[in-house]
Amino acid sequence: MNPALAVGSILVKAGHEVVFTSGQSFRVRAESCGLRFVPSTASGADDGLDVNALFPERNKVPIGLDRALFDFKHIFCDPISAQYRELLSMLETYPADVIVTDNFFGGILPFLLQQNARPVIAGLGVNPLLFHRDDHAPFGPGLPPVDPTSAAAEKYLRIAEDVDARMTSPLRAYIDGILQKLGVEALPMSWLDSLVALPDLFLQLGSPKVEIPRADLPPTVHIVGVLPPLTKGVLPKEILPFIESGRPIVAVTQGTLANKELDQVLLPTLDALAGRDDLLVVGTTGGVPVSTLQRAIPKNAMVFSYLPWDELLEHASVFVTNGGFGSVCRALGLGLPMVIAGKGEDKAEVAMRVAHAGAGIDLRADQPTPEALQNAIDAVLKEGSLYKIRAREIADELTGIDTPTKIVDLLQAAVDVRRSVPS
Repeated sequence: MNPALAVGSILVKAGHEVVFTSGQSFRVRAESCGLRFVPSTASGADDGLDVNALFPERNKVPIGLDRALFDFKHIFCDPISAQYRELLSMLETYPADVIVTDNFFGGILPFLLQQNARPVIAGLGVNPLLFHRDDHAPFGPGLPPVDPTSAAAEKYLRIAEDVDARMTSPLRAYIDGILQKLGVEALPMSWLDSLVALPDLFLQLGSPKVEIPRADLPPTVHIVGVLPPLTKGVLPKEILPFIESGRPIVAVTQGTLANKELDQVLLPTLDALAGRDDLLVVGTTGGVPVSTLQRAIPKNAMVFSYLPWDELLEHASVFVTNGGFGSVCRALGLGLPMVIAGKGEDKAEVAMRVAHAGAGIDLRADQPTPEALQNAIDAVLKEGSLYKIRAREIADELTGIDTPTKIVDLLQAAVDVRRSVPS
């Protein structure tokens, strides 16, 4: 949600009128950004959404492709019809020049597949780029890029064929059934490719040096860099002695969603570095009360329920994370090397890209051992670390991208092209 709010805020500051729609719980945040808020009952989006409570049968579905198919169908695709109708209704009240939608908003598909007059549609890539790769690697498992003509690419192709048979094709058929009931033609390609290729413009967040190149990437796709922080926070006073000590700070988080089991990344990092007097650890529980840890915090560590993360990362020497795309992008923009331990959702893809770019270490595990974490953190922190050098190079590249201006200019150009075409 934060990237969409940030883009809305950028457009408001550039003098445009923005109407923002999502679940009711986002009203205050949207209006604080200067956006006109229209609540949606179809989006399913909500702060702290408990998917397992919403879909109790989900727990019975095996983790992996079966669980991914279930989630795509019921979380992202089932609302398509209702989302589409809500957008149609909104456009009657707020006739828009452009619709900006996050890349998983399925309600935009009927607009993209119809020839009727409609606003310019821009997708916003809030995950690693979803478009297919030259080496056939499917999105999800975090497979590093290889020569498309190599034997490794042939292995990737077989993996992709399995993913297609078990998830991609069934999902496409499921979506086509929804679209047919709306009187809309079927998808011309896979769902993930459609979300990238069909919009008039696709704004992919992230770094050109980190994203995997594609030979046939549509010209409508633009990698636009890293969004500026949405809000400005103030670090708690008790953390200032840590910062002023001059010792390296290890920042660690599992984000705001994967915080039900804090033994995935947070607790193993505390254990890995406990007793070290050469560094300090600052972590967050992602909103969960710190008391739920039910353990003493090491003397060289501080743990908070919440921290203004952008402000903390400015003082960190290494970032230990489960691979949330937004926070990783922020770290890249700051030239901060990373240790990533995460395999769920899109996290394996995020971790692979950071490791392939040389800006960090991918532990390829959801629950790394304290020993693995300690070794990786020390490797990143050591004097002359190539991870530091590479992270700095990526940050220099991102500094050269004026992301707000680029987004506004691309959207304005797309609207100007539409207006120049005779109706």
